[in-house]
Amino acid sequence: MPLGSVLRLQLEQEVEDRVRHEAAFRGVAYQVVLREKIDQAMDLAGQVAAFRREMDAGFYDLRERQEDLTEWLTSLSAPGQGDTGANPSAVYELLLLMRSLAGTERLGRAHREMKRLGLTPYNPDNP
Repeated sequence: MPLGSVLRLQLEQEVEDRVRHEAAFRGVAYQVVLREKIDQAMDLAGQVAAFRREMDAGFYDLRERQEDLTEWLTSLSAPGQGDTGANPSAVYELLLLMRSLAGTERLGRAHREMKRLGLTPYNPDNP
């Protein structure tokens, strides 16, 4: 790959010493190590930016799903609505998904809280 124009820059002494030490250890020119470090930093910055975009898109999707779920749950418990047509399979599926996301520790806390409130915790092995 052809090189661009020559740059003049100042580094902190500690950074310069580390780069020079690495160059000497590897037996290459100081400038080669510096170019590699800049390339690596730019690659890493691009990967981090791509990861952030993916995370933002994922969180946006989760927020939309949370709003849909909240709306659906509200419609199930709305007073005076009569039969909402809620599918028991959907409620069961939602319960199983939430249990899988919660993990054992949180599930135990939820069970203890339900018992404290006088409710019987759900057990899929003994429905």
